[in-house]
Amino acid sequence: MNQIHFPQIQVLIPGAGTIGYNLSRGIMTWDVRHISFVDNSSVSYSNPVRQSSKMLAKDRGKQKQP
Repeated sequence: MNQIHFPQIQVLIPGAGTIGYNLSRGIMTWDVRHISFVDNSSVSYSNPVRQSSKMLAKDRGKQKQP
């Protein structure tokens, strides 16, 4: 099976929540290595399902940094 590679592509993902985090994981399987996130929210436990990348108590209230 031929795998597609895009090592020179640059990707901007608006949001580092569940969708952005999982999207970036999928994009990395295509060998994309230049991924930027834009997200102005912070980690919270109001909806833990949406915090798939940040579930540590020490991260609560901090800015998201994927």
